[in-house]
Amino acid sequence: GRSHILEARKSVISDLGYLAGSESKLRSVAAPVSKLSVLGNLDDVVKVLEGSTPSTLLLNQWGLCDNGGNVQRVGTLLLNSDPGSSHGKVTNQKSDALMFRSLETAQCVKELCLKILIKESPDRRNTTHALISQVYKSCCLYSELGRHDLAKVALSRMRSLVDSFKSSEFRDDFPNTLPLILHLEDAKIMTCQNNFDTAITHCKMIVNHLKNYVTGAIDQDNRQLLAKSLLLGGIWMTHQNVDSAKVILSSFFQKAAELALDIHNKTPSDSSPAQASPACF
Repeated sequence: GRSHILEARKSVISDLGYLAGSESKLRSVAAPVSKLSVLGNLDDVVKVLEGSTPSTLLLNQWGLCDNGGNVQRVGTLLLNSDPGSSHGKVTNQKSDALMFRSLETAQCVKELCLKILIKESPDRRNTTHALISQVYKSCCLYSELGRHDLAKVALSRMRSLVDSFKSSEFRDDFPNTLPLILHLEDAKIMTCQNNFDTAITHCKMIVNHLKNYVTGAIDQDNRQLLAKSLLLGGIWMTHQNVDSAKVILSSFFQKAAELALDIHNKTPSDSSPAQASPACF
């Protein structure tokens, strides 16, 4: 396997040497560089399969786990995503076709490698959640680059993975509210396509489902989901001017701020200030 990777590297380096001799073709250098990166990832995977490199080191290099080898569970990953990130914003940015193909190939190869590692690695739980995290990263990347059709496909793929793993020995890792969390991700992509009305409807549906828990013993994930749904619903309603400022402030932003601050005060984390600040402002 590694001999094939070496030959592929030689071929790509040869292409780079040709391109470097012509200034007019420097824009084309990105594709071979991306190929080298992909080959490097494949080489790292081979080392893991051979047992010479721990899988946690590879996951850490790919930004899928922390230095302690811990991978975020899917519910926590989605709830802690920055509400002000480009995923969920309207963007008209279109990437260069060649560059985008290189990025898409890199994302797909990582997903394929992780699927192989799930079957071969002794640490199946972490690798499983790393695969779901990688698909979510692809979804966010496609949204950021204005490829909302592919973002929807990535989110659908993520939903299928979650459904398959929920029937495995890791089913307890997935919160009961995960379908609602994924509905909120659907809504974010809708806003990228200027479909604010349906996105707002999704937020209201989630809020109505959870509102009975506000005065009860609602768990942390539900409180965080409720706060995020209120915040994003209020932001999108402001964008559309679908209601008065008073109603949006009192029914959405104020409640979101109170919940977010309560979550931060009770269980502060690295992400909680990012969740609380937009709601307060």
